[in-house]
Amino acid sequence: MMHLIPNTINYGDLNRDRSIDSIDLAMLRMHLLGFNMLTDDKAAVVDLNLDGSINAIDFAILRKYVLGMTKELPVKG
Repeated sequence: MMHLIPNTINYGDLNRDRSIDSIDLAMLRMHLLGFNMLTDDKAAVVDLNLDGSINAIDFAILRKYVLGMTKELPVKG
């Protein structure tokens, strides 16, 4: 579980519940499919490779993290 620090970006935590989990992954998937588009502030937390766009690469990074295939996201808030 990630701890929130004021005035930082809490990467991966789309719904701001202080946990990066399958709900965040589902929200990103819905955005990528064109449903429930993310606001700019939410989109900023899932640009996990910091390339300026939200795409399948960010989804793959988040998915690996949620599934426990990797222990850290490549960015830190």
